[in-house]
Amino acid sequence: MRISEQIALILGIVIIVLIGVFMSTRPTVKENQNAALIVAEKKFLRLDNLPVKAKTSNKGQRVTSVTIQKKIIHKILSNDNLSKISNKYYGDATKWGKIYEANKEVITDPNNLKVGQELLIPYVST
Repeated sequence: MRISEQIALILGIVIIVLIGVFMSTRPTVKENQNAALIVAEKKFLRLDNLPVKAKTSNKGQRVTSVTIQKKIIHKILSNDNLSKISNKYYGDATKWGKIYEANKEVITDPNNLKVGQELLIPYVST
């Protein structure tokens, strides 16, 4: 056998071994694993169920962008006041009135918050 034939034979064997290693180590999906890939319809988020703020174009009702707003709940700690909370979430202590307006049914006196109360922090566009 010539040297070129020997090299070709060795390369062929190496390629076959590599293919065998690849085929034996690749992940396979078994029949019972397919069931885990199916997602129930209730798990999908629908835009009409999300707290969104849509921006429309000047030419009509075409939506140009949607901002998804996260619902934020703040639990009152010792020494908290509406200005501090407003500064924490909005970076502006003067927007405390927005928090008060959103929580009027919970807050009886804006100057006297109770430790443990939970307040909804409303979305305020900047």
